[in-house]
Amino acid sequence: MNLLRPIALLAISLVAVPANASPQSGKVAKYAVRYDGGDRFHVDGRFTVPAKKLSLFFFPTERSPQGQADYIKSLRAWDSAGRAQPLKYLGEGAWEGTTGPIGRVEYDVLAHHDQDRWGPGKDEVATHFDDTYFFAGNAFFLADYSWPEGPVGAKFDLPRGWQVVAPWRGDGRTFEAPRRRSLTFNVFAVSKTPPVVEMAGPVKLTWMAESKLAPVKPRLRELLVSLPEIYSRFWGESPVNSLTVFAFSDPETDGGAFVDSFALRIATPSETVDRVAWPHWLGHELMHLWNGSGRIRVADDGSTFWFTEGMTDYLAVKLMHQAGLIDDALLKQRLANFARRYELGRKISPGVKLANAGADKFRNWELIYGGGAMFGLILDAELSKGDPQAFQRTLREIYRQADQPYDHQRLMRVLDASSNGTATNVLDWLDRGADWSQVRERLRPYGIEFSGFGSDEAYIDFAPCGETVCTPAFLR
Repeated sequence: MNLLRPIALLAISLVAVPANASPQSGKVAKYAVRYDGGDRFHVDGRFTVPAKKLSLFFFPTERSPQGQADYIKSLRAWDSAGRAQPLKYLGEGAWEGTTGPIGRVEYDVLAHHDQDRWGPGKDEVATHFDDTYFFAGNAFFLADYSWPEGPVGAKFDLPRGWQVVAPWRGDGRTFEAPRRRSLTFNVFAVSKTPPVVEMAGPVKLTWMAESKLAPVKPRLRELLVSLPEIYSRFWGESPVNSLTVFAFSDPETDGGAFVDSFALRIATPSETVDRVAWPHWLGHELMHLWNGSGRIRVADDGSTFWFTEGMTDYLAVKLMHQAGLIDDALLKQRLANFARRYELGRKISPGVKLANAGADKFRNWELIYGGGAMFGLILDAELSKGDPQAFQRTLREIYRQADQPYDHQRLMRVLDASSNGTATNVLDWLDRGADWSQVRERLRPYGIEFSGFGSDEAYIDFAPCGETVCTPAFLR
């Protein structure tokens, strides 16, 4: 799939200002983007707070070993007094001034992302669908990730009929992101097609879907409108008042969650079985607004990836089933998938504990997702046996204390305080390496029948209840 094609008829510009001028009062920085023809975009950034280091999201490929940095050309910088400031490339998408901080930067972005094969995570680069041009802020705007909290401004001068669709506050042409992270860790688009705007429970939803997704658009809308309300009820509130969503076609299904936006790639042409697969990705990515990229965030060491990824997977399945968005048969398959991934993760990453797995997320992927989801399933079952609300209260306490990113130690302290130590008991059990027979024994008291063979076959059923089979109460 082309990630970004030449953009015709589009011109983005700002009124020129002197090289040493300060940005608008009160803003940490502001950016000007101008379309220069062909595949070239010119970016002019002015920084009230001088930048010590400028960074892009680093996503290397075989063809582009420096990732998005390979698409940055003609980079120049000045200090706050307007003097030319030579830059040194530090590798991995980062630059610094050789003689001091940077007050202004200009560069071109070559929109040739479509010439590369990005694989999983492509939603964090750029793409083009219909007459819409989609970008990730952290693959486009050079910024200092150590800037203090403060707004970042942007103003777009577009041809008649064009508009910017973005999660930032603005009027469609002039925007203000409340902080640097809201600018760079969000996705946006420029398009001639207006987005759909509607309420999804407490959340104002702004969304766009590629025309190739027309066959699945009703299902997409059903999920987008219902899930924010369902998730908000579980957590007690929504971490965002508005959400911007982009969905586009691709050979494979994947997704990426950002501060208050996300992108969803859906395998196209759509097969019937795809309509079983991609709603799970959507449910997972939306849950990240509560757990993983929105309210509950992780420390830089990755020690809680197992919680923000695996628990997110479990909660998406549990709550989508409770809302009637997936049936009992699919619920059983999803739960079996969790056990299978955990078992495969033990084989792929022998001896690795969940808290250490995030140090190499891609190598330990199955352990992180499978182990974290099994943690959620077992903790839910054990806490809810005596008190149906205990599991929810425990997670709400994690949410309540999420003012700072969680590392493993603080996460477990809060979990244990709310669960009377059950959380550490479950995690230690998983870290010791529970085999199929141990999984079977641990799940049986809660009405879940489990059978596994080898390391790649796992099956879940629910225990008989009279003349029928009953879904365990904690999953209903």
